[in-house]
This record gives sequence, structure tokens and C-alpha cells, in this order.
Amino acid sequence: MKVKSFKELRIDTINTHGTGCTLSAAIATFIAKGESIEFAIRKSKDFLTKALKNSYSVGNGPGPVDHFYHFGDSNEF
Repeated sequence: MKVKSFKELRIDTINTHGTGCTLSAAIATFIAKGESIEFAIRKSKDFLTKALKNSYSVGNGPGPVDHFYHFGDSNEF
């Protein structure tokens, strides 16, 4: 069995709500589309990193990642 490491810079934010679900759903989606596991992980980590960079605060505690960052300024409600 070959072990592969996937590294990414840490994003300085407390708004991490939903990161695990987002990452696993993105990986599963790419695999369901027929992509390789390595491709799925790389693309999913890229998506999650961008979603974390665009995360926002809502109320108290950790806010959500921004799943819709690619549509423009989705932080304005």
C-alpha cells in the first residue's frame, strides 16, 4: 500500500464549521464523477481552502466556510 501526503497551508480563521462534511462530500462527488482518488482529494482540498479563506462569522462560535465563494461576494446577506 502506498501512502500519499496532501499538505496545504493552514488558514488563520475560527470559522471552520462544516469543514469535515465539505471535504468528504467533495471527495465523494469527484470519485462519483469517475475521477481518481488522488485527483478528488487535491481538488477537494483546493475547494475547501478557498471556502475557508472566504469564511465568515455568524452569531457566536465558529462560523461556516463559504461554499459559494466562486459566485462573488456571498458574505453579504
